Amino acid sequence: MLTSEEQSFLDQLFRQYGSRLRGHCLRLTASPDQADESVQMTFLAATERAASLMVHPNPAGWLYVTALHMVRRLRRTAARAAGQVSTDGLESDLALSTSAGEDRMDTGIDVRAALEQLDVRDQRLYRLIFEQDLDYTRIAEQEQTTEAAVKMRAMRMRRKVKKLLEE
Repeated sequence: MLTSEEQSFLDQLFRQYGSRLRGHCLRLTASPDQADESVQMTFLAATERAASLMVHPNPAGWLYVTALHMVRRLRRTAARAAGQVSTDGLESDLALSTSAGEDRMDTGIDVRAALEQLDVRDQRLYRLIFEQDLDYTRIAEQEQTTEAAVKMRAMRMRRKVKKLLEE
C-alpha cells in the first residue's frame, strides 16, 4: 500500500511526464495502443518501486528507461505470440521460426542448427527467455545470481545467435 506521500509523488510524476512519456513510446512503437500499454506498465513498475523512486537521483530518466524496457517486452511478447523471436530487441526484428518443418528462415539459415551450436548454458538461457517467457529477475532467482549477470549473459547469447545466423 502506498503512503500518501508516495501517491502524491507518483501523481506529480504522471502529470509532469505522462504525456511526454506516451509520445516517446508512440515514437518507438508507432502504435497508440502499445504506447498506452507501455506507459501503464511503466507507471505500474513505478508504483511498485515508489519509495526508492522518490530518492532516485533522476526519476524522469528512470521512467524513460523503464518505458523503453516495457516497449521491448511488448515486442518480445508479440513476436512470441506470432511464433517469432527477436534477437536484439528494438535494434533487430529478426524473426526465427522454430516450428516443425519450418526451421529455416527465408535466407535458408537453419535456425535449430545455429541454436544447437550454443553451449548448454546459453541454450538453457535461450529457452528460459524465449520459450518460457521468464523475465531476468525470475531467471536470476532460479539460477541464484544477480539480474545484471543474467542480462549480460542474455546480451552475449543474443550476439552469439546473431553471429551464427549471419554466418
